[in-house]
Amino acid sequence: PLAIFTAVFYFIFAWFREQVCVIACPYGRLQGVLLDTKSVVVAYDYKRGEGTNGRKKFRKNEDRNTLGHGDCIDCFQCVNVCPTGIDIRNGTQLECVNCTACIDECDHIMESINLPKGLIRYASEENIKTNKPFKLTARMKGYVAVLTILIGILTGMLFLRNEVEANVLRLPGQLYEHKDNNIISNVFTY
Repeated sequence: PLAIFTAVFYFIFAWFREQVCVIACPYGRLQGVLLDTKSVVVAYDYKRGEGTNGRKKFRKNEDRNTLGHGDCIDCFQCVNVCPTGIDIRNGTQLECVNCTACIDECDHIMESINLPKGLIRYASEENIKTNKPFKLTARMKGYVAVLTILIGILTGMLFLRNEVEANVLRLPGQLYEHKDNNIISNVFTY
């Protein structure tokens, strides 16, 4: 059984890792159902990144604003670091696990070319479109209320559970046990 579990987990972590996020993980499915345009997610600021004429590779001493190009230099680093291989610039996707590797990498690139950070950041679709600050909606308040109730129930169940008592005793009549390769082992009962 140990060899089987080892082989299965090696297969999952070595090759099947990205497919597990897409096929088996319920997080992405729930995310798709629970999100709306006001939900804060890992998002690409397409207004700032695309400009009026879209993305363009970076060239030194080029005035991107005059040419109408956005801050995204189309370096694909956000795609390269993504564990599920998605392009966050295409919008929120089922495969995104909110690891924020794309945020870190994009901020690093923006710093290196002297542009402001935050091209990829935690934001809502509405925040990017209208530039309005985050506001707690009725839906979010409902989620907070449900989560608070569930945490309260869990806490109550932990405090109301039966006490468990265990006695750990050395096996009567035997101080220790000799095993192969000169290993000495203690034997206990509980």
